[in-house]
Amino acid sequence: TAADNSVNAYVYGTANGHTWSLVDGQSTKAMQFLPDDGTSVTPGTDAASLAAGSRLNYKVNFPTTGTYNVWILAKSHSFQTDSIHMGVDNQYKFTSNGIQGVSNSQFKWINLSNGGTAVTGGTPLNITAGVHELNFWGRESGLIVDRIYLTTSTSTADPVWPEVKAPAASLTADSSVKPGSSFTVGVSLDNLKQSVYAQDLTLTYDANVFDYVSTAGANNNIQIVTEDKATAGKVRLITANIGGVSGTSTPVLNLTFKVKAGVQNTAGTIATTQANLGEAPDGPAIKAG
Repeated sequence: TAADNSVNAYVYGTANGHTWSLVDGQSTKAMQFLPDDGTSVTPGTDAASLAAGSRLNYKVNFPTTGTYNVWILAKSHSFQTDSIHMGVDNQYKFTSNGIQGVSNSQFKWINLSNGGTAVTGGTPLNITAGVHELNFWGRESGLIVDRIYLTTSTSTADPVWPEVKAPAASLTADSSVKPGSSFTVGVSLDNLKQSVYAQDLTLTYDANVFDYVSTAGANNNIQIVTEDKATAGKVRLITANIGGVSGTSTPVLNLTFKVKAGVQNTAGTIATTQANLGEAPDGPAIKAG
C-alpha cells in the first residue's frame, strides 16, 4: 500500500510547508499531500523544482523488462487537488492531471499512464528488470494515494488487489483416534514472507478427553526452549528455529497426545490460542492467526 514505511518505502522532503502525511484510506492507511489548502505547491518539473518538492518513494524489484502502466487508488475532492508528478529513479517522467474527473471525490482506481481525455499527461513506463525506485511528487495539495499497482497489462478494467494472507499457525491431526492410543498433532507456520527464527505458541486441549505427552521439533533445526505443561488443558511452547523458517506452509512441531482410557464416542478439541513469531534474531514479534 502507499502507506508502507520502510527502507523501501519512504517520504522525502517538504515543499513550502507541504509534505506527504499518513491519513485514513479506503480500508487501511493512505498518504495525503498536506496541508489540504488548494495550493499548487510544485507546478514545475525542472530538476530544481522537483529537488525542492516532497515525494513518495518506493523501491520495486521488477521481475522482467517491460512497459508498465502505473495505477493508483486515489481520492481528490476538487480540480485543485487532482494532479501528481511521476518519476523513476528520481528522474521525472510525466505529470498526470484531471484525477478528479475519475475520482469525483471518491476512492477510485486511476491509470496514470493512459494519457486519456479524463486523466491527461501520463504515459506507460519502459523499465528494465531489477530494482528501481518509483517517485511521486506532490503537485497540488489535498490528493490522497491509497494503493499503487504496476502492470504490463493494457486492460482498462480496474485492478484486482491481491489478497494478502496473514501469518498463521495451523494444526493437522487424524480425525478419529481409538481410546487409549497416542496420536500426533502437527503444527505448521503458514504465509511467512520473511524468515521466522522463534515462536511462542499456546495450545489448549480438552483435558477430559486427551492427555498431553510431549513435543518435538519437526526437524533437527527446531529446538524446544521452554515447555510449560503445568496446567491441564494447556501447553505453552517456546521454540527456536536455527536458520529460520519461511514459506507457504512449513512444519515446525509435532505434539504427541493420548486419548484417555475409557473415552468413547466423544469429540475433543485441540486449538492454538496464541502464536507470537519472531522475524529476526533480535527483531520484532508478530502475531499469527
